Amino acid sequence: PYTTLFRSADLSTPGRPNAIVFLPTRELAAQVHEHAERHVAAAGFPCALVVGGADEKSQLAAVRANARCVIVTPGRIKEFVDRGVIKTDGVIAQVLDEADRLLDGGFERDVESVMTPPGGAARTMCLSATMPQSLSRFLQPAPSRPRSHRHVRERRRERRGIRGASRGDDAAD
Repeated sequence: PYTTLFRSADLSTPGRPNAIVFLPTRELAAQVHEHAERHVAAAGFPCALVVGGADEKSQLAAVRANARCVIVTPGRIKEFVDRGVIKTDGVIAQVLDEADRLLDGGFERDVESVMTPPGGAARTMCLSATMPQSLSRFLQPAPSRPRSHRHVRERRRERRGIRGASRGDDAAD
């Protein structure tokens, strides 16, 4: 499904990735990048690793080489966005991997300032081993956002014929 989205995306402007994958540490980001290189880049969508504590020059070069998917830590991507190196208006998919750890690590503001809000043009995936209250609050829509994550889950359940599912059943969505 995402290869179809990528194929229809604007691929002509460097610094405008179509997917952002947020991770809490550069070690996790490096592991995800390794797999993305094997699978996503091999499908024709170049990837870049954008993390703090690593050589910025090589990261800038990868972004400017028209990376379609950037695997990031929150601080470094916020820095790149603030400097205009990366523009997020072309993002069609964003992933919060280890979302509970992202928030526990104090990255909530950095992530929120970079990501496209739910209900916008981007599809948002949130991967988390736990669902602490801080994550639930983070995922709640702002008043101006038309739909919430809960609304999307409820609509999926309705399509599947599932009614009255408990909160613990959310993992199946």
